[in-house]
Amino acid sequence: MRALFLDAFEISKGTAKNKINIFASCKIIFILFSIVVI
Repeated sequence: MRALFLDAFEISKGTAKNKINIFASCKIIFILFSIVVI
């Protein structure tokens, strides 16, 4: 489970030049987290 968040974090770091991509990455992490909690 931790690997998913680390991968998403690496992706967000790799696309740091584009704020839209960072926002999308955060949204993906939030969705994954919601799925895990539920």
